[in-house]
Amino acid sequence: MPARRFIYALFFSVSLFYYIFHTGYVSWILLVIAIALPVLSLLLTWLLFRGGQRISICSGAARTDGKKGISLSLKLISSSPSARARLRVTAENLFTGEKATRKMMLVSEEETAVPFEGKHCGVIRATVKRPRVLDLLGLIGLPVRADGQVEVLLLPKEIPFSGNPDALFPQGGEDQQKWADTGIMTREWKDIRDYREGDLLRDIHWKLTARRDKTIVREYEWAAGKAAQIAVLCGNTQSEATRAVARFLGVAHAFLSAGFSLNVLWPAYGNGQAEARRYVVEAGERAQAMLARAMRQPCHGGGEKMERLLTYEQPDHCLLVTHAAVSLQNGAALKEESV
Repeated sequence: MPARRFIYALFFSVSLFYYIFHTGYVSWILLVIAIALPVLSLLLTWLLFRGGQRISICSGAARTDGKKGISLSLKLISSSPSARARLRVTAENLFTGEKATRKMMLVSEEETAVPFEGKHCGVIRATVKRPRVLDLLGLIGLPVRADGQVEVLLLPKEIPFSGNPDALFPQGGEDQQKWADTGIMTREWKDIRDYREGDLLRDIHWKLTARRDKTIVREYEWAAGKAAQIAVLCGNTQSEATRAVARFLGVAHAFLSAGFSLNVLWPAYGNGQAEARRYVVEAGERAQAMLARAMRQPCHGGGEKMERLLTYEQPDHCLLVTHAAVSLQNGAALKEESV
């Protein structure tokens, strides 16, 4: 396109100077042609392409080891086989803040693959910006519709977890009330009944007690399944965050394979504010769905503030995942591969 513009600019300049220094019938015709060419090209382009073209964007495979990155597929859908479009594609990692932009030229009905290399994991949001379909001469671009944006989850290679989930979070038997107090086990409301000696004060149904003039308590049963509490600390740098996510993937895989559901405390940091967000991964599900939501927000940076926040928010019995190791909340380090 720059070459075509240069040729047209040269033709227009020659026509204009020829008309100025040698005013005549021929020079006047050349100048009119030079002025009318882009106008006629725009008019014909609008008549041929109006409402009949758009740019489609879809995500390809996201690589998680070796060369990290994603591949996007772009296609110009047009009623004319000669249509061409220029645009910019921006890929932004919402988790780490990395951003890359590429300028492209698309030809009608030809699918074009656009690779984006990324050094770190995260949710990659790809957006088409300033799409323009070129006129017949290739001089001027007309706005064309693009299909919004796509998001792709890019994950690091999992670091295997060697701990025993059932030994770390024993559940049932005499420890039921202990785990319920720490939030590891949950109770489901089953029925109501009269008060019995040993019932907890918090189980009393005060409204029914006042209505019936006798003490009524709620009867609970232990919820089926096992649950574990996991807190993640992503560190201060992009590399530390990527390694922490890799360790979390190994921990999540081990616990979910053992039939646990996960209560995850995930840090988020942005606009100078740190907060801890809670996510639930049910037994039988995959951690990737949770990470696709959690990694839409940056969580590295403000390390000391985030560590204090997680220390305050996390329950008494909790597995802490960092870039360096996996440990219990009381500091008893678990066996892990060397960092």
